[in-house]
Amino acid sequence: MTEKFTIALFSFIGILVTVVVSYVTSRLNAKYTIRKLHGELGGKLYEEKLAVYPEIYRTLSEFIKKQVEDDWQLAGLNEFKAKVDKLDSENGILFNAITVEEFWELRKYINSVTILSDEEFDKWKTEINTKKLYNH
Repeated sequence: MTEKFTIALFSFIGILVTVVVSYVTSRLNAKYTIRKLHGELGGKLYEEKLAVYPEIYRTLSEFIKKQVEDDWQLAGLNEFKAKVDKLDSENGILFNAITVEEFWELRKYINSVTILSDEEFDKWKTEINTKKLYNH
């Protein structure tokens, strides 16, 4: 019985060691795979952001230039609003929290202006130009 017990004990220990080694190996492999996927997805996400940001910059730059040149038109603001809404809808998932917040504030501001009547828009434009004069 001692010999059978010793054989069974060694068999059990062998199986236990195999199970532990398999578990540790699979955990390490899973962690490595997850890290690898995070790296690959992070790189792809970064590439997508880089592809989108020039269009965002171009759209905002055109808007700012029109403001500086005092070339404000209600139709132009509506076009800008449509561009910003499209950029946000198509690419918002790529934005970080700061960009999401800034786009939200910009969209609220543009929406508040684009709902104005022509007369209200002209009054708003005059007020903006007056503020520019006194702030410089």
